[in-house]
Amino acid sequence: MPGPNLGLPRPPGHRRRLHRLALYGTRHGTHPVLRAGLHALAGRFAALQGNSTEALRNVRHAQEIWAEDTSEELPAYAAYLDHAELSSTLGEVLLFLARTSAQPQHAVTAVELLTTASAERGEGRMRSRAFDAIAAARALFVVGDIDAACDAGRRAIEVGSGIDSARVRRRFQDLAREAEPHQDTATVRTLREALLVAGADPRHV
Repeated sequence: MPGPNLGLPRPPGHRRRLHRLALYGTRHGTHPVLRAGLHALAGRFAALQGNSTEALRNVRHAQEIWAEDTSEELPAYAAYLDHAELSSTLGEVLLFLARTSAQPQHAVTAVELLTTASAERGEGRMRSRAFDAIAAARALFVVGDIDAACDAGRRAIEVGSGIDSARVRRRFQDLAREAEPHQDTATVRTLREALLVAGADPRHV
């Protein structure tokens, strides 16, 4: 008899099977928001595994299911999964595909979704707002809109620099690295300097 998981990570194939089982079990009689969220997560795992067809299929299903009308009350445990959260997750999936599948056109849709997420985030969700702005900046660099990318990067610093979060600092560092190929532009150099400062570990400053 297999022992307990003890919190150890499972292989990607195991997680994929769990998602498929969850999607199968919730295909009827489950709130559309929950089903849309499961498809969004399935899309993320598919993208990470390099399966762009499966990732795009789940992105499409998530958007279609979200739009379904329902009078059913959303369970309290899923209250965080609003349209901003869904848009952010799907935008990140498409950004990943744009960067890994030689199909940069996905970044255009990613920008649209991440812009929606940023506009709809609650004012109190500061870390999520910072992540949205960072992701939007990354997508805008991919599509070549350097000025808009710098605007989004500055917005991310404004929102996230006051948050004591290692994840936010790592994202700042990632964005600085991804902006480096464009640093012949003065605004990008200025942005990178600010990102590196914002991304520094305060314990080592």
